[in-house]
Amino acid sequence: MRSTRFLQTVLMPILFFGFGANTMPVALGAPLDPAVEIEKQQKQLDEQARTIEALRKEVAAIRKEKEPESETALSVGRQNNVLVQSGNDAVQVRLYGQVNRGVLYTHDGNESNVFHVDNDNSSTRIGLLGTTPMFGQFRAGTKLEFEFQANDSNRVSQNNKNGVGDNHFRKRHMDLFIEATQFGKLSVGYGDTASNGTAEVDLSGTDVIGYSSVADMAGGIFFYNSLAPSGLSNATVGDVFTNMDGLSRDDRIRYDSPTFYGARLAVSNVSGGANDVAIRYNARLGEISLASAAAFADLGGSSDSVNYLVDGSVSVLHDSGISGTLATGKAVYSAPGKKEGKYLYLKGGFQKHFWEIGLTALALDLGFFYDIDRNGDTAKTVGLLGVQQIDLWAAEVYIGCRHYDLDRRNTHMDNIIAVLSGVRLKF
Repeated sequence: MRSTRFLQTVLMPILFFGFGANTMPVALGAPLDPAVEIEKQQKQLDEQARTIEALRKEVAAIRKEKEPESETALSVGRQNNVLVQSGNDAVQVRLYGQVNRGVLYTHDGNESNVFHVDNDNSSTRIGLLGTTPMFGQFRAGTKLEFEFQANDSNRVSQNNKNGVGDNHFRKRHMDLFIEATQFGKLSVGYGDTASNGTAEVDLSGTDVIGYSSVADMAGGIFFYNSLAPSGLSNATVGDVFTNMDGLSRDDRIRYDSPTFYGARLAVSNVSGGANDVAIRYNARLGEISLASAAAFADLGGSSDSVNYLVDGSVSVLHDSGISGTLATGKAVYSAPGKKEGKYLYLKGGFQKHFWEIGLTALALDLGFFYDIDRNGDTAKTVGLLGVQQIDLWAAEVYIGCRHYDLDRRNTHMDNIIAVLSGVRLKF
């Protein structure tokens, strides 16, 4: 059908104008008017052009029917949750998650080990977020999020090299909330307390491999005591390095105030009697982005070892890509005679789009931790961190090297070297 139309609409006119104008018989002796002939040929050429244009549009339409969905159509499909649908038409549901796997190398001064781990700096997890409008500016929502880690990087050790972990999903959020821009947000259930994350503000772009919680890379590794008969001490990296980041996640009720000139207040009450309060402040100051947070947490008898915590962090990022981060905290312990634990964490970084694939971020950090596990302990760490984002895959490739040092009275602890490299892919 289409081939016949092609012959009629294209080939016939071409044959006519290509050959007919010179071969059609003309009555002998009939005078020719050049002006009339030129006008006639011009009309025929115009008609041919219109016919060809109509055919071109028809061919384009046929091609469009055969082409796959455009990126725009696919994007709209994603936004409309084609693959994730709510059981209630009034609720919008979003599925999200990530997988974060790496290879961890450690050397404790006596032996070296290689572990295949889940990076505890940002664990493998999956979540569902549901929201629905209520009245006016108010909306309600639910958040369910769980992590599943096989061989957690902060739990593997010289004595437990494989199969480390709970081997099941661990809850991170089981939350209900109601919020409105002018009135703030009320959250009930298992989730972030007001103080969670206040010691971990970091704009360096390298927090997937290292931030103020320096023990996440290799927290389960034991220090080697060359003077002890057994060799390995009973002190791990996680015992002597902690960023005192508030009350973490727990069963609580939490209220977040509206944002006022970049500042926001949050308070929460935790099941068992603990309470905390936190303030966060974000701002854009000329060519500098600033993010900060501080918190006070009273454990109220819910802990056998800590009375209260104070912590805070601030991070700045200049438009040039240079960043600086500081975090600090103090823990007041309940054990008689136990000194307050303190720490100071510093990081300098640089980030830039060196390649089209995504942002490259580099950083150097230092940490000084005092009297965390025992009175008189001084633990120090230095780390080199690098992250390459791959925007097309929503992924990050990273590598970090960290040196851990512990000075403890009447012992000789060898330094620990840890190198962690891996990939985090989000969906």
